[in-house]
Amino acid sequence: ERRKELLEDMISLAVMEQEARRLGLDKDPETQFHLERILADKMEAQLKSELRLQIRETITAADEEAYFVEHGDRYNRPELASAAHILVATGAEAQELIAQLTAPDVERNLFATLAAARSLDEATKDRGGNLGSFTRPDVRNERFRSVDPALATAAFEMKDIGQVYERPVQTAEGFHVLKLMGRRPADVRRLDQVRPSVRMAIEEERFRDAWKAKLEEIQAQLGVELHPENLPDVRPVPPSPEELERSSRPGHGTPPGPPPGPVPPPGAPPGPTHR
Repeated sequence: ERRKELLEDMISLAVMEQEARRLGLDKDPETQFHLERILADKMEAQLKSELRLQIRETITAADEEAYFVEHGDRYNRPELASAAHILVATGAEAQELIAQLTAPDVERNLFATLAAARSLDEATKDRGGNLGSFTRPDVRNERFRSVDPALATAAFEMKDIGQVYERPVQTAEGFHVLKLMGRRPADVRRLDQVRPSVRMAIEEERFRDAWKAKLEEIQAQLGVELHPENLPDVRPVPPSPEELERSSRPGHGTPPGPPPGPVPPPGAPPGPTHR
């Protein structure tokens, strides 16, 4: 049964293709435009595939080692602390809050309650004063944030999760009551643990430059000239059938070009659409 359906589909496709040619649709400008886009897409995919293969074959062990050393922050995690704070205007007020928070049998959620009621930090007061995770004051890492050195120093001095720092921490913003929320040890990896990721990063870095050079080479061979003064007359290019098909698959975004407006219900008269 499945083979019969497949055969019928093939016959239907062949019939439609022949009928389209009989009616001259293969000469239609829109058809020609989409055929050009399909050819361009296939040519681009082939060139990129060949270029990536060439690049992969040139990556050496020395390249991997050098990239890993230069970009160690991407693969290693420094020691981290996470903390919450309550920012107030004076040291006396901060000391009062510390006394409440370090009293025996203190209520479990008191810190979050006081942060919401007393903290001057609008960005964190409604989330319990949470500052998130950060590095030691002398460590800079592109993947992780840093906080004021005084706060980071105090946080890393504390050892017990849930501990409230014994005295107010002063910064340019005011006085902070600080609570340690968590600690994570450093995670230092070896090259052999991340080699595939390193190779991919090298490939992507080299591919960007190589693809740009390849396009310039083809443009020069074809005698293509750029005229920036004509940019105001450029109009968005509608998506090709392949782009439309790719965009309809799960996990893919909207294809290039202006987004379509909302579709009116059947029978509704055409009219302006509003966002």
